[in-house]
Amino acid sequence: MSDEDCATFTSLTNAPPSVATAYLSMSGGDVSSAVSLYFSDPTLASGPDPSAMSSPPSAPAPPSSSRSSQPGKFTTADEGYDADAAMARRLMEEEKAMQPPTVRAPDRAKKDVLM
Repeated sequence: MSDEDCATFTSLTNAPPSVATAYLSMSGGDVSSAVSLYFSDPTLASGPDPSAMSSPPSAPAPPSSSRSSQPGKFTTADEGYDADAAMARRLMEEEKAMQPPTVRAPDRAKKDVLM
C-alpha cells in the first residue's frame, strides 16, 4: 500500500491516516474496497469502544404487571403490544364501516356476431 493510496482514502473519507492504513491493510491495498468497507462499518478499524467495556452490563429491571401512572404508557412490552393490536383492529373496523360497499352493477349483455 502506497502513500498515494492512503491519501486517496483520506481525501474520500476524511478519516485520519491511521484509519486509512488499517482499512487499506484489511482490504489488501485496494482503495475501492477499503472505502466501501469504511462506509459499511466506520468503527471496524478502531475495534470495540473501550468505555463501553469498562463497566459490566447491568441487569434489566423486572417487568411490572401494572399500568404506569401515565395514560397510554405500559410497563411491559406484552401489554403495549396487546393494546397496539387492539387499536389496530378497532381502526380497521372503523375504516371498513366508513367505506361504501364495493359491489357494482352487472355489465350489460353483449351480443356480437363473429364473421
